[in-house]
Amino acid sequence: MNTIHWTKEKRIKLHCFTMIIKLKSIEEAFGTVEAFVSIIKTDVICNGELIVLYDMMCPSYFFNELADDTLIPKGILLEEDFICSNERNIWGVGGICQEMIGKVNSNLVSISWLGSIVALDADWVWLEE
Repeated sequence: MNTIHWTKEKRIKLHCFTMIIKLKSIEEAFGTVEAFVSIIKTDVICNGELIVLYDMMCPSYFFNELADDTLIPKGILLEEDFICSNERNIWGVGGICQEMIGKVNSNLVSISWLGSIVALDADWVWLEE
């Protein structure tokens, strides 16, 4: 717990239900990623631009509480600084759902600061700014 998994990859994988937060917003509100992680007491992935947290539950009571009690009171706003999304499952009973491959994750279309693509190997996000 409380581990920051640093990656040099620009793209980060969505997994199950994912919260995506701009690193810049966390640093403005909490000073450092380490300070933020010590408050939320969970593991995160960070690539120097985004912070990503995963939850197996959707809706995520943990994400709801994190947003209501920690992020929003510090001025970190939904859709402006953070967003939650499910990964898009491309595997169906008849095989792969080809029409989703190469498309933007439909949950993230309106989030201008975030790029996304549904690929055969994963659902990926990255900072667009």
